Amino acid sequence: MDDGLIASRYAKAFVRYVLETGNGTAVCRDLITIGDALSQVGALRMILDDPEGIPDSRKLALLKTALGGSMEPETERFLEFLLEKKRFPLARLVIQDFIVQYHRSAGEVYGTLTTAREPSEAFVERVKAMIRKKTGLEPVLRLWTDPELIGGFVLDLGDRRMDATVKHQLDTVRKRLVTPNRRIV
Repeated sequence: MDDGLIASRYAKAFVRYVLETGNGTAVCRDLITIGDALSQVGALRMILDDPEGIPDSRKLALLKTALGGSMEPETERFLEFLLEKKRFPLARLVIQDFIVQYHRSAGEVYGTLTTAREPSEAFVERVKAMIRKKTGLEPVLRLWTDPELIGGFVLDLGDRRMDATVKHQLDTVRKRLVTPNRRIV
């Protein structure tokens, strides 16, 4: 079976569970922090994905450390469940899908706006208005700055990406110039 489909099913079940417990916001905050740690620390990701490397209890302790030493009981139980069912290598996919599905259940769309420097409030509001118009949902945006961007922004919403960076535009122009010139040579 497809890993993405499996992860989506686990995430959907977990969303239903946290909606019943009423602790969804705190669990979502936990999972966003864990997701950030997994995406930013490659060594942590490799350790957790290794089924033979370290004991499951140690993996859970590493994730607790990533959260500053504690996590919501629902989060801990769910991670233990993934370990027990030998689905922990799918944890990153489950976490990403949970965040998207949880926000969608609240009539929101979750995304990340990455810019070269701190964006103005007016710019963020224009982006949010564009998202509202396109999706009909209320955007929940996390703001990131990446000094390596020359200018522009990258907007990630679920599985969609809008790359409006200067680098991307320059690459597009370069490809348009190079492709026709290859035929001449």
